[in-house]
Amino acid sequence: MYRAFGMTATERHINLTGFLEHRFITILEEEILTGKTTLGSEEMSLVCWDKYFTDNAHLVDLTRLDDVHKFTTSIIDDLDFVQPDLLLFRENPVLKNPYKTRFAGYPDLIVEIFTFKDSEAEQAAKHILYATSPITEHWYLTQDTNAVERWVGDKRLDDLTLKEPLITQNGIEIDLTRLAL
Repeated sequence: MYRAFGMTATERHINLTGFLEHRFITILEEEILTGKTTLGSEEMSLVCWDKYFTDNAHLVDLTRLDDVHKFTTSIIDDLDFVQPDLLLFRENPVLKNPYKTRFAGYPDLIVEIFTFKDSEAEQAAKHILYATSPITEHWYLTQDTNAVERWVGDKRLDDLTLKEPLITQNGIEIDLTRLAL
């Protein structure tokens, strides 16, 4: 089995994801939307237009919807989706389908923690998809390094490291230093 510095890849992924969720809940004291467990047993997903692995895929711009009610009640379940490790809607509007398993909109922050199982094509497709929102900050961590690649829309920001507290463009600080390799 693949191991990252004495820890299995799965364990490191769970530790990084779990600690991110905990930090956001502690700091913000409000609901966050994650790819896994925080909101109960159902998995959460982020809706995108068109097919996930095509150049046409993009996140849903709620400001361009003519009928938000129709979108929420019928269309949202038929669209393709991805499941990032962490989604944060703080300032930007979000729509939920009736089952609360899919969300649409431009998140304030998306975090992906890539493992050895994620192909380069899948990583590239997610990056292209998340960059379709000009206001969404998206971070990419590889679980066997301390590097945090950061973007807002299609603009690259300075990389950060897990050895120092992480700070979003909106000033939210996330201290993951205890998980640094």
